[in-house]
Amino acid sequence: MLRYFCPVILAGGKSSRFGINKVFFKVNNMYFLDIRINFFFKLGFSWVYVSGFFNGYSILFDEFLGYGPLIGIFTTYSYLFYKYFTHFIFFPVDINFFSIKIMFYMFLKSKIFYSYCFNFYFFPLLLAVSVNVFYSLIYFVLFLNFHFLSIAFFLNFILLERIYISKFCLKCFLNFNIYYNYFLLI
Repeated sequence: MLRYFCPVILAGGKSSRFGINKVFFKVNNMYFLDIRINFFFKLGFSWVYVSGFFNGYSILFDEFLGYGPLIGIFTTYSYLFYKYFTHFIFFPVDINFFSIKIMFYMFLKSKIFYSYCFNFYFFPLLLAVSVNVFYSLIYFVLFLNFHFLSIAFFLNFILLERIYISKFCLKCFLNFNIYYNYFLLI
């Protein structure tokens, strides 16, 4: 099944957290990008694409560098769609991968991780298809005010919260918010 998935690492621009290009930030003498690529290979993926502006890797060149991760996602979609991948998973290069188990859980349980062809479900601003516009814009503003750990996890949070609210499941809503806030602080 993993052969139909294509992980894409968004790795462009300067990071306010590190003061340099996050791709070249080192942890234990390894570049962030190397750590992320190795992580996906350990999970069993045979392809990993990177969207960014640098040399030395088999990458997708993002010609709109500097306009944010959304452009990287668009250019990746337009390029990889013709490579016969049907599912795409997007991650910023500097997010924290806590454990293999958590990542597998996210892969298997969240339908937000993939989109078929050009059905875009990856950013709150574009979630008007499945969530109303006002709700999407509120979360987009919140999204701009904190550093997210994972695009897919953030979307999962929005949609699950929406489901809990619509079903009036207050206990689930509170528990999920507690878990989400704890996840951000790890």
